[in-house]
Amino acid sequence: MLYATTVEPIGVIYNTKALSADKLPKTYAEMITFLRDNKAMLQRQGGDF
Repeated sequence: MLYATTVEPIGVIYNTKALSADKLPKTYAEMITFLRDNKAMLQRQGGDF
């Protein structure tokens, strides 16, 4: 088995009318929790680059 950790920058562009700034995650752990807790709201709302 292989395990690895990395530090990668992340950028987020979002609709301020759909999500207020105070609800945005500020850490990687908060981002994971946010994505897990908001699956229904975020479905078909994202993209990547």
